[in-house]
Amino acid sequence: MIVNQKTLKVCIIGYPVSHSLSPLLHNYWLKKYKISGEYVSSEVKPDEIEAHLLNLPTHGFIGANITIPHKRAAIKVCSEISDTARKVGAVNTLITSPGGKLIGDNTDPYGFIKNLKKANKKWNPRQTKALVLGAGGASRSVCYGLLKEGVREIYILNRNRTDAENLKTEINDSLIVKSWKDRNLLLSWATLVVNTTSLGMTGMQDLKISLENLSEKAIVYDIVYTPLNTSFLNAARQRGNLTINGLGMFLYQAAKSFSLWFGVEPDVDERAQQILLERGI
Repeated sequence: MIVNQKTLKVCIIGYPVSHSLSPLLHNYWLKKYKISGEYVSSEVKPDEIEAHLLNLPTHGFIGANITIPHKRAAIKVCSEISDTARKVGAVNTLITSPGGKLIGDNTDPYGFIKNLKKANKKWNPRQTKALVLGAGGASRSVCYGLLKEGVREIYILNRNRTDAENLKTEINDSLIVKSWKDRNLLLSWATLVVNTTSLGMTGMQDLKISLENLSEKAIVYDIVYTPLNTSFLNAARQRGNLTINGLGMFLYQAAKSFSLWFGVEPDVDERAQQILLERGI
């Protein structure tokens, strides 16, 4: 743990960013671990992002979280980026080096896998056949995380097949692109189904999929956490499948970022979850 009289400053940068729950969570952990620090929000327009990030060290920030729409732009200002951030093609965590340089990382794959292992302690990546729905930024993190764990069979399905093909090219050629219209049939093959799309999120259409062909032993994971229980997860739970929502992924990726700045990985305890739930998740 870092012991320092000086207040260590971190922020979350996005546009918009007022909805973010990250300040509540990180300030709770700062208080819990008696670290002299503060975590604030910073709303920055896209045409101002590069200059703003480069000025973080000057304004005393030891790091930052980067959220929509700046995750890809943040790569440009980093002196160094992790293999994870490079492969995923996005930065969600910045660390300021003692010399004032910016180091970029991405903790989303870690959060996704940590949440999966927490929900199913017997999960075996070598025996996993993963069906990943979607081909956006979240899908990149999910696919990279699964590949790093040793999952050998991953199907990607996306409404726009070109995006799925691009993801395969940029992440790993072992990924297999399948047609979105075949999603119901392909469930019979899967032991893990992951929804990385925004379908099912509050204000969005539900994910239209029939689970009739899915084994009751398969894991159903939705990275959405508003609401906690999407129609996709509810349908799977009613069939007896193990279901996982996206709240844990959010918490664990945040915990990893916290450890990169402050030198301690905080517990994702009941209080941390409750802080978010109290805000109406």
